[in-house]
Amino acid sequence: MFFVASAIVGGILFVLSGFIDNGYSAQMGVSFIISYAAYFMVLYFIKR
Repeated sequence: MFFVASAIVGGILFVLSGFIDNGYSAQMGVSFIISYAAYFMVLYFIKR
């Protein structure tokens, strides 16, 4: 849940920066990838 919130905050700050600040873009992207991977890891370990 933390990484989902981090991706949301990073996305909002990236838009508010005028699509200029690459740090917020990276925060948004990395947080999204980690939350996506964590979702499928949970599904994998539950099914197992």
